[in-house]
Amino acid sequence: MPSEVVVPPKPVPTGPEAPRESDSQRVRTARLIAIVTGLLGLLLALATPFLPVKQEAASIDWPQGGTVNSVSSPLISYSPTSLDISIPCSTFDQLGERGGTLLSTMPNGAPDRNARGLTVRTTADRLEALT
Repeated sequence: MPSEVVVPPKPVPTGPEAPRESDSQRVRTARLIAIVTGLLGLLLALATPFLPVKQEAASIDWPQGGTVNSVSSPLISYSPTSLDISIPCSTFDQLGERGGTLLSTMPNGAPDRNARGLTVRTTADRLEALT
């Protein structure tokens, strides 16, 4: 007779009878995930002001090349906090008797162009600045 008795290992149950993770283990895992993601969110929020941001101020020099031509500049903000405009007298002379628009912050044909933007124009006998 053998002195040792060999017992085969029990098979690990699968399916509905498989052992489930205990409630305390699930709570511990959820708490750990919440703490890690919360700390990561806090770290990223604190790092946001130090992100590299480069913004260049846009400016326009006009008239260019000594001629009065239309200039489109989508880089200029729509609501400036301040605006400093100087129009040389020679540009008035270039328009001559026919007159025309010297400066407009709104495109031609825009609805309420004179009510929503700044327009400087000349007629045959006067200069108008409309805001």
